Amino acid sequence: MPIEAADSMMIAYRKLYIIETSLRYVIQERMLEEYGPHWEFRASLQYLKRPSKSFHDMNLHELLNYFNTYPPLQKIFTAKQKVQLSHLTSIRNKIAHCKKLDNKEAQFLSELELCVKKVINSKILSTF
Repeated sequence: MPIEAADSMMIAYRKLYIIETSLRYVIQERMLEEYGPHWEFRASLQYLKRPSKSFHDMNLHELLNYFNTYPPLQKIFTAKQKVQLSHLTSIRNKIAHCKKLDNKEAQFLSELELCVKKVINSKILSTF
């Protein structure tokens, strides 16, 4: 029924929100620690040779690229976890366009949420 579908999509959106805001938080904190104030400009000049759009305007797939582009972030997630994160974009698109997730996608999203929380919490506790 529509209410049950809405409930499952609300849960999926909540998980996606937690993942994306956690990724944004760890990027912000780690890059600020490494490059100091104005880290967006300094880091983009060093690695991309030109500033890109504002960090706060970046979409999920752009945030995920940070973990491969910038050395201070490259070891936060394992290679396997980065591959798993790359699959998040298709799930994000389904959520954004009100397409119901199948059971496999919902399970994957739940597992990824737990993984991100665990990694982020362990990085925060070890102060990178």
